[in-house]
Amino acid sequence: MNQSTEISWPLAKVLSVWAAFGITTWQEAAAFAAFVYSMCLIAEWVYKKVWRGLLGRGEQK
Repeated sequence: MNQSTEISWPLAKVLSVWAAFGITTWQEAAAFAAFVYSMCLIAEWVYKKVWRGLLGRGEQK
């Protein structure tokens, strides 16, 4: 089997997964990465400020 053929199949799989999310350009990939990072930061903030306080595990003075 040709080495270039072996490499193209995994690349095709990765590209098809990205295309399934509608990401077809580098700008869209960067926007998706920024979205994921922003959601992680928001989730961390909600956990620290809201959820942890509701569970009673906040700072005890």
